[in-house]
Amino acid sequence: MGASKPMEVGGGQPFHLYYPKALSVAEQEEASRKLAGISNALAQQLLDELAAGMEARVIQKSPLAYLRGLIARARAGTFTPEGAFRTADARKRRAQIDAAMRSREVEECDHPLGAVDPADPLIRRLLELQDKAREKRGESG
Repeated sequence: MGASKPMEVGGGQPFHLYYPKALSVAEQEEASRKLAGISNALAQQLLDELAAGMEARVIQKSPLAYLRGLIARARAGTFTPEGAFRTADARKRRAQIDAAMRSREVEECDHPLGAVDPADPLIRRLLELQDKAREKRGESG
């Protein structure tokens, strides 16, 4: 999912919403308008549910019509996320993996790695693969 440009919220703090990658820029802008007045956390959950619906190919009309239905259910208090948690978990996992890969590329930096668990089997395996690729290219490090 692509990140949106920062938006201002109360107190002037920027935040990012992550939209499904399949949405065009125009669709993202329209989705942003539809989500106006909804808390950031709920808006992201609705977008994650939309992404899950798009991935599962359950959307019969348009993604924006589907989102409109999700928003209506959220406002009525009947929204129950089904795929949103998986979508959010996958996004967080990708961010952790990206952070681990970046940290390997800039080990000289003196800033802490963050929330990446180097004991995680997937991250450990990716780092091993990266080391093997470097060895094949004759790089050190």
